[in-house]
Amino acid sequence: MLTYFPLLPARPHDINDLDDLVDGFVGLAPADKGFIDAVRQTVLGERQGVLVVTPPRKGMAARYHPQLLKACRRIRKCVETVGSQLSERFAIGRIRVRNLWH
Repeated sequence: MLTYFPLLPARPHDINDLDDLVDGFVGLAPADKGFIDAVRQTVLGERQGVLVVTPPRKGMAARYHPQLLKACRRIRKCVETVGSQLSERFAIGRIRVRNLWH
């Protein structure tokens, strides 16, 4: 069930919108590698109580226990599957934007 969906700009890097995505949220937030930023993750943990769990990049040391990473991977897979189903259902990838006079 969708309960919250922030609309964010499509072009900026993912990490720039992390604060808006977790605004008003407390707890565990599984994320992908685009959200790796140790400083910002530490600040969010201290100020808002949000633990952003990202998988390590190639050559990085894992910050979290492997079982936690595995559980977050399963959650992310489910979320991404639902997201792709919604984009197919509403043809988001095929919507053509037109100006007002067309």
